Amino acid sequence: MRAPGAAQLVLPVNFEGTRDAVAQNVVTRRKALAFLRQGRAGQGGAIGVFPGGTISTSARPFARPMYPVWRGFTARMIVK
Repeated sequence: MRAPGAAQLVLPVNFEGTRDAVAQNVVTRRKALAFLRQGRAGQGGAIGVFPGGTISTSARPFARPMYPVWRGFTARMIVK
């Protein structure tokens, strides 16, 4: 993480598909759900997500952006 202090605001999601990645994502999901329920001042919170795990981009400048497929991790968290 390049920005000091951002680590407390950004929750990592690992898309590698390994056992370690799954374990990290379980912890991340738990932290995200706790924040949604409690927030910073105990009043609930909000989070922003990139549901496909990336930002939409285009193959060429000013071309139509390509939107990544939503990952199951994001969809399951939204449902909860």
